[in-house]
Amino acid sequence: MARSPVSRPRARCHKPKGQLNQDYKQFLGLRDEDIQKIYEQLLSQTGSVINNQQPATNNQQQLEEDDLSSEKGVNYAKLRDLLQAGKWKEADYETYLVMLHAVGREENDWIRNEELLKFPSKDLRTINTLWVKYSDGKFGFSVQKEIYLIVGAEADGKYYEEAWIKLAEKVGWKINDSWIICEEVTYGNSAPIGHLPFWSSKVGIRERDSMRGVFWVGVMFSSLVSRLVRVSI
Repeated sequence: MARSPVSRPRARCHKPKGQLNQDYKQFLGLRDEDIQKIYEQLLSQTGSVINNQQPATNNQQQLEEDDLSSEKGVNYAKLRDLLQAGKWKEADYETYLVMLHAVGREENDWIRNEELLKFPSKDLRTINTLWVKYSDGKFGFSVQKEIYLIVGAEADGKYYEEAWIKLAEKVGWKINDSWIICEEVTYGNSAPIGHLPFWSSKVGIRERDSMRGVFWVGVMFSSLVSRLVRVSI
C-alpha cells in the first residue's frame, strides 16, 4: 500500500478550545454535546492544561510540575522529555517500554490481556496525561477511549468488532480496508486525532491484516478501555 512520506514533527503549538472542539467535530462527525463530553473528560485528566488556563512558565518549571508518579518504580522522565520535544516516534516506543516495565516485563516482550485489566492505575494515568498534555489533547489512550465509546463500544471489557473497526478507520489504523503496520504509522502533526500511541506494537502484533491479529488487538484494546474507565481516566 503506497503512503505519503511521514512529515517531520513541527514545533508544538497550542490550539484554543474552540478550534480543538471543531477539529473533533469535523473528524468524527459528532454533535456539539458529544464534543463537549470529550473535551470535559480530557480537561479533568490534565488539570486544564489543554486549553492553557495556567500562566506560561519556562520549560524547566513546566517539566518539574509534571506528575511522574508510578506504583512500580518506573521512571517516566524520558517519556516526558520526548513528548515535550515532539519526538512522537521515539515517545511511542518509550511508551511500549514503560508499559512493559510497569507489568514486570522487559523489551522484546509484550503485554498480556490480564495485565491490562489490572494495569497500575498511577502508571496508566501518568502515561496518558503526558500524551494528552504534550499533544494538546490530540493523542493519548483517553482520546482513543472516548472515540471507541462514541462509535458504539461499551466499557465492559468485551470486544465490540464493529466499534473497533470504526475506531481504527477514524484514527488512521485502517486505511482503504487495510490495517497499517508499525512502519506505516504517521508520526507528526498530520496524524489523525487519536492515532498515537499506536496500539498494535504494544501487544506484539506485527502482521498486516491477520484476522487473528486484528481480533486480538481489538480484544486487548477493549481491556485497556475497561481499565481506563474503572480508574476514572
